Amino acid sequence: MPKTTFKLLIIFLLAGCGTSGKIETIRNGGEGAHLSLNDGINFDTSTQILASTQTPDTLTVTGLNGEKLHLMRSVTDSLGNIYGSENLSGVVVSAKFRNIAERGGKIDISFDVKIPKEIQDPSWRLRFRPRIDTGGDTLELDELHITGIGFINREKEMERKYNEYISSIIRDTTKLRHHRLMEIFLERNGTDNLTYREIAEHYQKDGAVLRNNRKIEGIPQMQGRYIPAGQDEGRVKLDSIITKPHDITFCYTHTLQTNSNIKKLKVIMDGDIVRNGETIHSFPEGSPLSFYVSSLNHFAETETHHQNKGYTEGLAALNKREYRRAASLLGPYHDMNSAVAHMNLGEDAKAEEILMDLPASAKRDYMLAIIYANKGDDQRAVESLLHSVERDRSFTFRANLDPEISRLVKKYNINF
Repeated sequence: MPKTTFKLLIIFLLAGCGTSGKIETIRNGGEGAHLSLNDGINFDTSTQILASTQTPDTLTVTGLNGEKLHLMRSVTDSLGNIYGSENLSGVVVSAKFRNIAERGGKIDISFDVKIPKEIQDPSWRLRFRPRIDTGGDTLELDELHITGIGFINREKEMERKYNEYISSIIRDTTKLRHHRLMEIFLERNGTDNLTYREIAEHYQKDGAVLRNNRKIEGIPQMQGRYIPAGQDEGRVKLDSIITKPHDITFCYTHTLQTNSNIKKLKVIMDGDIVRNGETIHSFPEGSPLSFYVSSLNHFAETETHHQNKGYTEGLAALNKREYRRAASLLGPYHDMNSAVAHMNLGEDAKAEEILMDLPASAKRDYMLAIIYANKGDDQRAVESLLHSVERDRSFTFRANLDPEISRLVKKYNINF
């Protein structure tokens, strides 16, 4: 055996042993990618602090009885102590919540996928398949791929070999004939008793034709050898190429369109490891993430104008999340339900105009708090929120469901 071939064989065997050992470690240790939610504020450690300009946020709001309340952005430590918090410019702050909102028939879902370096290898492709379970239907999300540079290089080599094979097939059948002999025959005998096709078939290169036909018949086999089927099925949201294993955290976001009354969602994920066109390990389905969905339809009333057919149809459209139709039918009534329809369409200015004309109530003030929060007017948002809670203490529980409001509660550490 040539020395070079012997060395390559040793390298191949060692690589195989290393891969087997790594897979066994993954199986025994239950290693895999993890889904996670971040309920608090997270600082992006990859971002440098460019400056330390102090920008504390403080609010002074007025209660229903005229009392003054002073609020400051704050944080709570592990012992329960509360401290004022200062922003450091240049630091990226992000927050994700278990409670998510349906707005305008859309639900925005966000979660982290953490892929540890221990399950990565340059010769592998990791494929993860997240999906959403709505309690009745399952929606397959785009896959995540973490691909090693060795895997990519092997793919390119296999593709090159396949293309070489395809290129070796002769498509022009005239090249499979003895042209000079055929020309001599035609010069001497003409084509009185034979057709041109019969003459061409007589002077074809039988051996070459046989070999060429075998190559054509062998295309499916070669395709299976060099381009494994199903390796890249499905849509891919992330296809990251790694040269060296390292911990990866990917923030997965997805907008779900819905016209049904979804109360809870679950995100689940499984996956596998592919090497040399074969699945060498499957990751089982991990623990699901749960999201509780809040909807502004909660504020819709059912009694007003109940004798009017058009209004009844508007309420039905609102419940079906057909917000444009609902706004068209309910708009003339200038009431809470029409405000809900406009808010779901993102028409906050129109909704605010309607709400300001309505009698003060816990619902009205809470909806105004959402509108002001969307506008970035924390002062009026917090004030409206506190007025709502003063009128009806049950809205303290609602505050945790709506991301626009829960952001304010956490930002100013509001303790109802």
